[in-house]
Amino acid sequence: MRSRLAMILLFLTIWSCAPDLLKKNGISLKNAASFPVGTVVTYGQLTTGDSVNSLIVSEFNRITPVTEMQMDSLMPKPYEFRWDRLDTVAAFSMKNNLQMFGHALSGHASNPGWLKEEKHDSASLSSFLQEYITTYVERYRDVVTGWNVVSEPIADSSGNFSNNLWYSVLGESYVDQAFVFARKADPRAELFINGFFPETDTLKLNALISLVSQLENRGVPVTGIGLQMHLYTDSPLEMIAIMLNKAADTRLKVYLSEVQILFNRTGRKVSRELTSDMATEQGKMYQHVAEMYRNIIPENQQFGITVLGFSDRNTSLPSPDAPDWPALFDHELRRKPAYFGILNGVRK
Repeated sequence: MRSRLAMILLFLTIWSCAPDLLKKNGISLKNAASFPVGTVVTYGQLTTGDSVNSLIVSEFNRITPVTEMQMDSLMPKPYEFRWDRLDTVAAFSMKNNLQMFGHALSGHASNPGWLKEEKHDSASLSSFLQEYITTYVERYRDVVTGWNVVSEPIADSSGNFSNNLWYSVLGESYVDQAFVFARKADPRAELFINGFFPETDTLKLNALISLVSQLENRGVPVTGIGLQMHLYTDSPLEMIAIMLNKAADTRLKVYLSEVQILFNRTGRKVSRELTSDMATEQGKMYQHVAEMYRNIIPENQQFGITVLGFSDRNTSLPSPDAPDWPALFDHELRRKPAYFGILNGVRK
């Protein structure tokens, strides 16, 4: 009993000293990795206080302001851009030497209601898309290094296109047009096609890779594949490896654009609190994913890894009925085993 108590006290001592030791030795996620490590942020997070800002700056070298960059947030009223919040994020990015990644120029679920109600034909919707992308990309091309040009174009493992506004009016050509417009607006940016893939749905990934091949054959300037990876602590590693290998085979840049490791899923009962065993398993999975990315994706194709939310207090997932703790830092901004897992995974 005394031995067990001594071990617990030793662990707590090491854990409490860990941040100071990391800071003293200059260790951080961005310094440990040979590729960019980023986090999804919001305007609200960046304006809540210095502790959040300093943590983002010290640990990451890329940010993605997902909410502020989507069309329904950026253009809530017809043909009126709302730049104020995104300009604040961009200024923060430039001030602190952080890359900013753009998400997304044409999305599946972020189209404003007023645009849907206007009943565009193909000519008018194409003209709107060109003006929107050109204005948007040119404004931020000094700070945004890459864009999710088209997000979630494939609906499911059937391989069918998502039946969104763009596809319903323009057909498959909306993908080609979006990339061409983005390339004209910024000749230097990396241009990604981005998708959400459950770790077992290789058929959906195959459909996206087939689409990428068709785009390349048509001369469309797609330069990368973004993989949203919403995983669980027991996700099969062999399936994740298959997905990464398939993406690597395209020879395009590969970006893990939204990585989070969850506990709660349909039909699976979870604890009402994050136990030490759960936290340990989450840390192991973060390490496995980072190691597989580093080992499977060739260095010249590694665009980086971005985690979806860096703190459990900022995630939208926890609720009374389905609690979850997907992030690297807890509600008090303390490093979790998840942090040390990805830290060990990204460094050689």
